[in-house]
Amino acid sequence: MNAARAIRLGRLAALWGLGAVALFVLAWTCSSLGLGFATASFLALVVIILLSLLDSLISSFVFSVVAVACLNYFFVPPLRTFHIASGQDVSGLATFLVASLAITTLVRRIRQLADTRRAQSQLLDLTQDAIFVRGDGDVITYWNHGAQALYGWTRHEAVGKIAHDLLRTDFPAPLADITHDLLASGRWEGELVHTSRTGERIIVSSRWSLQRDEAGRPVATLETNTDVTDRRHAEERLRDIEGGYLTEAQKLSLTGSFGWNVESREVFWSEESYRIFGYDGTARPTLDTMLARVHPADIQVVREAIDTAARTRAPLDFEHRLVMPDGAIKHLHVLAHPLETTPQQFVGALMDVTAHRTIQEELRYSEYRYHNLFRALAASFWEVDFSEAYQIARVLRKSGVMDLARHLAENPAVVRDMMRASRVVDVNEQTVALFGRGDKAELLVAVEPFWPDESTAVYASSMIAAITGQPSFATECRLRTIDGRTFEALFTACFPPESVADGRLLIGVIDISARVRAQEKLQQVQSEFAHAARVSMLGELTASIAHEVNQPLAAINTNASAALRWLDRGEPDVAEVRTLAARIIADSARAS
Repeated sequence: MNAARAIRLGRLAALWGLGAVALFVLAWTCSSLGLGFATASFLALVVIILLSLLDSLISSFVFSVVAVACLNYFFVPPLRTFHIASGQDVSGLATFLVASLAITTLVRRIRQLADTRRAQSQLLDLTQDAIFVRGDGDVITYWNHGAQALYGWTRHEAVGKIAHDLLRTDFPAPLADITHDLLASGRWEGELVHTSRTGERIIVSSRWSLQRDEAGRPVATLETNTDVTDRRHAEERLRDIEGGYLTEAQKLSLTGSFGWNVESREVFWSEESYRIFGYDGTARPTLDTMLARVHPADIQVVREAIDTAARTRAPLDFEHRLVMPDGAIKHLHVLAHPLETTPQQFVGALMDVTAHRTIQEELRYSEYRYHNLFRALAASFWEVDFSEAYQIARVLRKSGVMDLARHLAENPAVVRDMMRASRVVDVNEQTVALFGRGDKAELLVAVEPFWPDESTAVYASSMIAAITGQPSFATECRLRTIDGRTFEALFTACFPPESVADGRLLIGVIDISARVRAQEKLQQVQSEFAHAARVSMLGELTASIAHEVNQPLAAINTNASAALRWLDRGEPDVAEVRTLAARIIADSARAS
């Protein structure tokens, strides 16, 4: 900072020294040549003006004072002194001093204005927008580099020409209307089409600003133009693409668009609207052609909606049916509203909701059928929210439990926690009769009270089946009623993916206590029949054995009696007795 100040002071001292020497030499030369005070004053004033351009107002004052001193020394009597004898000479020198200061100030001001204008002109040349100034008669008085680059004419070629003739301007409205708006507001904006030097048509976004003088009279117009040709062409291509996409989207969504002018009764349809109403694309759409397709039962509703909209400009939002030439019925949803700028013009959409209505009817019937099945079947049905129980399983998985089934088998307390986390959402009347005491609200709690300890493993297995994505689970187990009674039940659960994703399960329970008792009675009767069969078989075996043993005993008895008779004869027949004894021995061996 000090070095720069020193350089500045040194430069200033040199300038003042050289200026003083120049003024002294000038005065001496004029005096030597015998030139008068007026000539010397004029030449001194020229030198002061030139020197003042090199520095500030202070230098001008210094040079003016030096010039007055030199003029006094060489031209005011007594000469070669700084003494002033006449008052007239004082006024002359004072006049010179004032004139010198005034002229140098004006010159400096003009220079500053020129520098400012030059800087502004350079800034305008930096912008890529085309900027030019139009004076009286729309004659171009300024033309920047952006205008030269956009239109092709140089500054020298453009200045002095009438702008609209040079650029062959196409206006969006009559020029008189645009000029009127410009004079009224001082500004105008819009799009123009210009022609360049090469004949190319250029679309520009133009902004006009009006400059007025102190009296309020218009003196010039600053016009700034931005080339939007590529953007407009891109927008047109995009509109074409969007139009194609819109047509395809309307086909896919079965949605047509329409316009309706209430006053002229004109109707405009998109391609899809023609298809929805079943008309050929060349047919002229009217309200009558539209009403011709309306279902007879809906015609009055449609007419009233149209009349109300035409009278009150209220939006349209209603559904009705169409009868096609082949007898098919379509359901149509109409939406429309008036434009804010032109309320008599309605724009809207026609949506073919036939498929949607069909699906709704099927869904209603499905829900009705499900409701009847859920309520009317003799089986017990439960709708259970197990999302919190599933969250417990997820936490176990994240904590490192890889074999969830084994972990639950080893930790029945975790299973009981999962039971308490599973809540009953809804039950049917059969469930109330089987588990409750006539109050459905008693059952809309956690499922844990309904599962005795001996069935804990069954509940764990059902949870594993749900978590692992199995389609269903079924087994026999014991369940507990609200009053603590246990019974044998067939427990079933299904796990459709969409229900599992929502954390909902549908569970069925069938009381098989009677069947279990019947099976036990059947097993008892079957056991008794088997015992009787075994006893009967034993009797038959005993009788068979007795029969087989009695035969040789009878033979022994017969042979022994015969032997006695042979011995009782007068002459015993020993040979015959011997034979009978042999038979007795043989029958004895057989019996053994």
